[in-house]
Amino acid sequence: MAVQIYLIHLRTSFQQDEDARGALADLTLQVGGFVLMATNAGSLIAAFDEQWVGFFRQHRAVEFCGAVNVDPSGAAASKLRDLFAANVAAQLAGRPAANAGATGRDGAARHRPLRWHRPSEPPAMNDSGISISTRHHARHHPGG
Repeated sequence: MAVQIYLIHLRTSFQQDEDARGALADLTLQVGGFVLMATNAGSLIAAFDEQWVGFFRQHRAVEFCGAVNVDPSGAAASKLRDLFAANVAAQLAGRPAANAGATGRDGAARHRPLRWHRPSEPPAMNDSGISISTRHHARHHPGG
């Protein structure tokens, strides 16, 4: 299986529910993934092994979960990579070996607070560098 970036969009009734979003962030960590970004529209961008997609799609708070592809030459790609890297670094720093205070009552590692993405200016009309799909993308390897 392969690690992929996904948009986890919450149902309307859960979009302002911090407990639901926190539970999904915790689940992401439990399956070995990372929360890359939380949006102000009630969604999470997360990276995890594609074997867990069905698990997230069946969650009661999730409207849909689909792959996100970032065009490395797109206008927003550099900013997104920096934001993703900062959030992954914060989560890595919060693991028990680095910071004993970052665990829940059950002793499991918890996600660190995220920087919220709030665009300062409207995205470029034709070149955001981001595409979102709710279909599963199978990875094909040459010669395989």
